[in-house]
Amino acid sequence: MGKKILWLAVSALMALSLVLAACGPAATAPTAPQTPVAPSTPVTPTAPTTPTAPAAERPQQEAVKPAADVPKYGGTHTVAMTSDPRGWDEVITLHFWIYSNQLTHQMLLTGDWIRGPAGTGEFEWTSGTSIFSDKMPTLIESYELVQPGHIRWKIRPGMRFGLNPKSEASRLVNGRELTAEDVAFTLNRNLKTTNSYVARAAPVMAKSAVFTTPDKYTLELKVDPTDFYNAIYFLMVWAVGDYPSEVISKYGDMNKWQNVVGTGPFILTDYIPGSQVTLARNTNFWQVDPVGPGKGQRLPYVDTVRELIIPDASTRQAALRTGKIDELGGLRAEDAALFKKTTPQLESVTVKGTGGNRINFRIDKPNLPQYDVRVRRALNMAVDFDTLIKTYFSGQADMRYSWPVGGGSNIDAISKPLSERSADIQELFAYKPDKAKQLLKEAGYPNGFKIQVVAEQVNVDYLAIIKDYWQKVGVEMEIKVLESGAWTNVLNNRLAEQAIYSGGYPGYIRMGTFVGDNYGNSMMVDDPYLVEKKAQLESLFFAGKEEELDRVYRDEIAEYILSKAYVVPTPAARTFNIWWPWLKNYYGARSLGWTSWPQYMKYVWIDQDLKKAMGY
Repeated sequence: MGKKILWLAVSALMALSLVLAACGPAATAPTAPQTPVAPSTPVTPTAPTTPTAPAAERPQQEAVKPAADVPKYGGTHTVAMTSDPRGWDEVITLHFWIYSNQLTHQMLLTGDWIRGPAGTGEFEWTSGTSIFSDKMPTLIESYELVQPGHIRWKIRPGMRFGLNPKSEASRLVNGRELTAEDVAFTLNRNLKTTNSYVARAAPVMAKSAVFTTPDKYTLELKVDPTDFYNAIYFLMVWAVGDYPSEVISKYGDMNKWQNVVGTGPFILTDYIPGSQVTLARNTNFWQVDPVGPGKGQRLPYVDTVRELIIPDASTRQAALRTGKIDELGGLRAEDAALFKKTTPQLESVTVKGTGGNRINFRIDKPNLPQYDVRVRRALNMAVDFDTLIKTYFSGQADMRYSWPVGGGSNIDAISKPLSERSADIQELFAYKPDKAKQLLKEAGYPNGFKIQVVAEQVNVDYLAIIKDYWQKVGVEMEIKVLESGAWTNVLNNRLAEQAIYSGGYPGYIRMGTFVGDNYGNSMMVDDPYLVEKKAQLESLFFAGKEEELDRVYRDEIAEYILSKAYVVPTPAARTFNIWWPWLKNYYGARSLGWTSWPQYMKYVWIDQDLKKAMGY
């Protein structure tokens, strides 16, 4: 294959919803922005030379006009989290659970801010990511597909690690420049560490990966060509690439917050368990604002980011209502409606429901009832999804986007309404308890059976509703509740005996949920047809045939997966993101290209005069 510059990424949405939490004492803001130790000539983010057009136009969701205000440096952007970070080292802890990870570190690619609401409006950054079109280079300037299994990255010169004089680990690195050796060290460590998420999710790629660094700013990777897509997916739009080797060498890892050192827009300066995480502006950060009234100005704008930790939803909402936090995401319809009534000054966007949790059946053992597809179909037909949507979800949910779509801005291109699916699949999601009993009888379970579903406490109330539906057809569900660490271990190592209630995403092109021995395939699917289809998707991906790729997934693969009833999906709930108008240059972002949702924080500023004028 000839040399070709590709600007691409993967569709998916983390099913993990990071709903934000409440109030706490104000952090002391750093002094006014210093002159950053960074490239002498600011590097403006480059865009694809010939960007691939999205497969379909995506309408903006309650689009907010870009701010005309001149950006102001300083102030504190305060958000909130539902729980403490579960760790600090991405190799040890899945980075979804290290909320500040995308503020202290950088990936090779992330969402292109120019193509969001602040610029062209092609992507709204509220629910997911496109395959090809929405990325900009961050740690890299460009990359080159040499041939299948061989990729070459050009590392961006002039990027420096953040320097915190109060941190021993940071002083060890001393604000030095990031090199290709650092990126090779970081990615290789992620791939070669036993039980890291990436090593578990893409074992073929991880075992075969070999990195070389021809010069200070060039990094090359060779992997098994049969698993090349996983290399692009995990190493370019999933994992961060900027861990300093001297910190790992001295401390063994970065799983203590005091040892966190990266090149991201902010520096981790304090963590009080159960209270808050505090980050300060990284004056060494390389990037300038690429669009809008602040174009050309050094990022980030705010001096401090404060992440408050309060699990209680009502307290989080009270914190927003009283101005203790600046924005809050993941609100249900009834909560959003109440905010509009009580606090009409707040701005908001509606987020299309995508992906979501589901009951994943283990189907690899013939002695399990769910090994029989008739049983799995019966357990779907036993659930009244329409009533669930009307009542539990207040009408703000959709089955179309729940399974097997995952998240992404292009979900309309890879999904279609149930009314356009086959009659066989339409029946699967119709409430037919009598047909469910008939199928159970045909499968040899006229009196039903017992099934254990592993879950976290937060999902018990919803599962209790499904349990009641199943009981009406003779199936007894045992909800085995585990604390988060134990549940994560069961999920990552596929230890559920019968079923697990979890989120995640179908993986779209890489199809990690349906193919291979990896974390996503908790159902233990082993189907030659899906292996063949995975290869077809990858071929279309590298050929740049996005529309055909979407069609194959939508009309062939999704149809097949739905017919197999591997899971009982949860309706994809629409949610609402709400913020105060003093949070400028914010449009409800929750994805910014994939896993990097906090990256929007480097672009926003606080209008402190407006905040004061509003009485806060």
